[in-house]
Formats: sequence, structure tokens, C-alpha cells
Amino acid sequence: MNYGRLSEICHVANDEYLSCFAEGVDGRVVASVLPMFNRDWSESLLSLHVAHIMTLAIEVDFLQRELYPHKELENPTEMLLAARELLIKVGFFGKT
Repeated sequence: MNYGRLSEICHVANDEYLSCFAEGVDGRVVASVLPMFNRDWSESLLSLHVAHIMTLAIEVDFLQRELYPHKELENPTEMLLAARELLIKVGFFGKT
């Protein structure tokens, strides 16, 4: 019995409770189930994601070189420099 009501409340097709998360006390819409695109947030969050991936790539390269000192491994420097230039272009990194 409890699960049935919980399932009904949480189902996205039922706006009975979903609307509670989209309206303020005075009836104005304060949130949306269809968020608006925000270029600044998108660029900042994507840049942060790319920066973290770059850090991970550097760490993986470092560890692989430590584990396989006699193997010829691909050098990721050129790719990382290109990614860094893109982050500089959007203003995430300052010029170094």
C-alpha cells in the first residue's frame, strides 16, 4: 500500500507533486523541469570537466611510464597542449 502511493507520487507523469517543486509559495514558477540553457555555466562546467580529464591523463601517463619504463609509450603532451589552448580561449585558464 505504501509503495503504491510512493510510486504514484514519484512518477514523472503525475504533476500533482512534481508541480510543488516548480512553484513558489506565491504561485510563481521558481524552477523548471525543462531547464534553460545557460552558456556561462555550460562553458564553465565543461571546462572544469576537461581540466579534470587532463589531470587524469597526466597522472595515467606518469603511472604508465613508471610501470613500463622500457616501453615506448605515446606522448600525450601535444593533445594536452591543444586542450589547454582551448581552455585559455574560453577564459578558464590564464595564459602561462
